Amino acid sequence: HLAALSYKELPQFMAELRERDGVAARALEFLILNANRTTEVRKARWCEFDFEKRQWSIPVDAGRLGKTKKPHIVPLSGRSMEILLALSDYRISEYVFPNTRSTNYLSNAGMDSVIKRMRKDRDWSDDFGKKITVHGFRSTMRDFIAEKTDFDRDTAEMILAHTAGNAVERAYRRGDLIEKRRRVMEYYSDYAYGEPEKKVIQLRAHTSN
Repeated sequence: HLAALSYKELPQFMAELRERDGVAARALEFLILNANRTTEVRKARWCEFDFEKRQWSIPVDAGRLGKTKKPHIVPLSGRSMEILLALSDYRISEYVFPNTRSTNYLSNAGMDSVIKRMRKDRDWSDDFGKKITVHGFRSTMRDFIAEKTDFDRDTAEMILAHTAGNAVERAYRRGDLIEKRRRVMEYYSDYAYGEPEKKVIQLRAHTSN
């Protein structure tokens, strides 16, 4: 239960984050948009991305996916693609977010340091006054989906690369809800960058009669 920023404050946080330069700032922005674990982003390699399909396939290695035992496909929003394309022009490593001093992947403290610097300008805390954490942004997206959309629990859990449903449900479900998740990612990105509140209210999943 790491401290998480309220989704109500996310647009302001993202506006300030976009003003900051550096690989770590872009890594944090990318992580927030995709509700990733820190290690998933830090160790992201260019070979894992399909630019044509706008997808990122995270392999099962070095514990990047927690307890998940199969690769996780992330549908990428327009802003996520913009970040990748901008960084692609200045590749210095196989890693998308490299440590510029060594060309290895970003250090464990990289994104944390961005938040610490941002706290000098504003006391970014959760609803209980605790200092926000990088990992907490996964909860930020999860709360947004639960409170501002009608997308189902399985979609939300699959976005977080959690195991969704019981054993019987998983045995019969073959799909990965990729298009449904893609809609959620775009909606969340629109909200994060300050789209009008009236648009957020309309973020409802389509249901058939």
